[in-house]
Amino acid sequence: MAIGDLERFQEAFRRLEKRLEEASRADRYKPPTGLATARLHLASMQPAEGVFAEVLDLSADGLRIAIEAGHHPAVGQPCSVVVGDGEGETYDLQGTIRWIEATSYISVIGLSLDSAQRLEA
Repeated sequence: MAIGDLERFQEAFRRLEKRLEEASRADRYKPPTGLATARLHLASMQPAEGVFAEVLDLSADGLRIAIEAGHHPAVGQPCSVVVGDGEGETYDLQGTIRWIEATSYISVIGLSLDSAQRLEA
């Protein structure tokens, strides 16, 4: 992974955080449309598989996503999440699952990010 890609990713999220700070309180907890969805890939999955996820919260250090119940992520499990930065770039974020809050309908997952790689279109 090129250091430039991680720095570009972190700068994009700093800009996003600034926009969220300027937004009204009602809007600030939901990322812009370009960042609202992602695809979670767990190490146990085939490369072509992935779980649709909704991005609930994000920063340069980590993110919180929600997935449908029925998938079985585990705390400490490495994973990747493909997400856009809201400005036309797509990143493959490598991270580790730090916590899970599961209900019968959804699982909310907290991830810490280890690296980010920009995906070429």
